[in-house]
Amino acid sequence: MEEKVLRILCSNLSKKYGKEQQTGLQWLIGVSFMPFTVISSLKCLHTDGNPFTPDYAAEADDLRVLLPRGLEVIGALFVSDTNGRDNAIKAGHICSKLRRYLLPMQNESSFVIGVAPIINTDDTEYFMYMDGKSSSIEAFKTVIHEEKSAQYLWDTACLLHCQMSLNLPVYLSSNKSSEEQFSLVVEEFAANLKGPRAVFQAESVASQSEDCSPLLLRYMDSNVGGLYKNIEPLKKNNGHWNEDYLPCSKLCSTDKCLLSASGVEIPEPIKVTVLHQSSDNVKARAPTVGFVTAQEDIRLIMLVIKLDVLCLALRELSLADAVSKLIIPALIDQLSAMRKVSDIRTKQPKLCAYHFCPPGFLHPLTAIYDLGFGETEMKQVELRKRLHVRLKLPLDRPMVRVANALTLATTDAVAGSHPKIKGMMRLTNVHIGLSSSGVAGGQMCLLEGSYEYYHYLQDDFDDSV
Repeated sequence: MEEKVLRILCSNLSKKYGKEQQTGLQWLIGVSFMPFTVISSLKCLHTDGNPFTPDYAAEADDLRVLLPRGLEVIGALFVSDTNGRDNAIKAGHICSKLRRYLLPMQNESSFVIGVAPIINTDDTEYFMYMDGKSSSIEAFKTVIHEEKSAQYLWDTACLLHCQMSLNLPVYLSSNKSSEEQFSLVVEEFAANLKGPRAVFQAESVASQSEDCSPLLLRYMDSNVGGLYKNIEPLKKNNGHWNEDYLPCSKLCSTDKCLLSASGVEIPEPIKVTVLHQSSDNVKARAPTVGFVTAQEDIRLIMLVIKLDVLCLALRELSLADAVSKLIIPALIDQLSAMRKVSDIRTKQPKLCAYHFCPPGFLHPLTAIYDLGFGETEMKQVELRKRLHVRLKLPLDRPMVRVANALTLATTDAVAGSHPKIKGMMRLTNVHIGLSSSGVAGGQMCLLEGSYEYYHYLQDDFDDSV
């Protein structure tokens, strides 16, 4: 039997856990096409009073929004001062139960990772746990902390990005709750995305060569064996790619990267645009208007919503599968999640999704904000504070405000006609590697964080005001 090797890519998994600094549960995040590889970790926030008893439904709702589609909870970390093996079994059982909330359609058992560090020691034990079989637990004999973790991840994976702006009519009645009404809107939206009139254009934003021309795709309803089950390398036929199985790697950027506000580099995503094709069978006719009397008091609310999803996929996955199994479910999940962000009965929300890549993370994370009253509204402040706690970020500086978000689409600059470049493409942290200036009597100031370097008046940025 081949020895199972655990690989850890994230830097925010401590090797020593103090009682005050680390208590409760943490979720271990990975992808199904890289078995036993921990890419990041997140703190469990919602519990039933006991820090080791999660509120599974609330955690699943949060993680479904936060994690780009393609990332999964693959394990749990259980910090205690008792026996490591017993705690690893508890961690595996807790993780398996959460996965059933997140992946209700997955019926087959799977291996998860149970981690059991012992408080105030350097001892951390890693176990492999079979879902539903407490007796099936095995310690990892080899644990590798990858030094070039970003390269290890992005040599195998890629990102896909899709935006949609929606104006959705929601009819509110006294007989149905707003959630029921919103659910009907989500069902109609999902049906339209999977219908014959929806067309998806996938293109590389990093290359304009003829070999990377845009590709038109439709939804394919095929779920045999799961997304990556029995996947085979995609090959050319007579020197040409079969467009039905064109791999994501065909449109992936190999050298273009985006730079986050924290200095983290991520690959340029494949751009996916939702198009709508009119039917050829419908004859031209004059528009007609029908009037139907409502049987009860009805109030119409127009919801202005901006969907913005990122998905993480294996480079060898076909673009058709990436759109059908990642992009479309991600759009539906995000729209469904937005009904829980704001009460549409009491105010007109302005719901937007933003992506962040804070320090310690190799991949982006997503947050939904209601900016109807701006970022300083107390509800939004508390939301960002909870995000800092979940992501184990310091509370003394902003890291998940709108200004910290990744810029994934070219927009016009606020002043002047210069376009705003995707990501952060200017020089950053220009002091690194420079020797001391040697100026006599000079004052040294210690700062923390990344910064961009502007020439005077570059992009109309005036630093004198």
